[in-house]
Amino acid sequence: MRFMVVNERLVIFVNLASAPSDSEWSAYVDAVRSRRRKQPGVRILAITEGGAPTAKQRQAAATVAKDLPCAVISDSVVARTIVTALSWLGVNVKSFSASGTDRAFDFLELSSAERTSATTAIAAMRLELVISRERLRNKR
Repeated sequence: MRFMVVNERLVIFVNLASAPSDSEWSAYVDAVRSRRRKQPGVRILAITEGGAPTAKQRQAAATVAKDLPCAVISDSVVARTIVTALSWLGVNVKSFSASGTDRAFDFLELSSAERTSATTAIAAMRLELVISRERLRNKR
């Protein structure tokens, strides 16, 4: 998984098909918590190919992001089911299909500049993840 803060108020999380490790998730939750303290109006955008947080990780996310708008972009049924469960915990979260990126950006009320920065950041993080995955496969 990869995450990054974009334009001060947007935290973007990108994951492929595997679940994040506890250390990766902890760093992400800490970044969201830190950003909340420094910047009003924080939003969260998560993009996943199906890799989803564990129950323990979801609880940590629900605690730190309870009142933040969160958009999850995925075609994974599992990921979208988890979004529903998080919404039951009171998280302001909504899921969107992979073709619904613009609707996710609308939900998060992103400016034109934030949309451009987010699109660039997502592409860069996806590329990093794919390269890392291929390197691991080649080592085996």
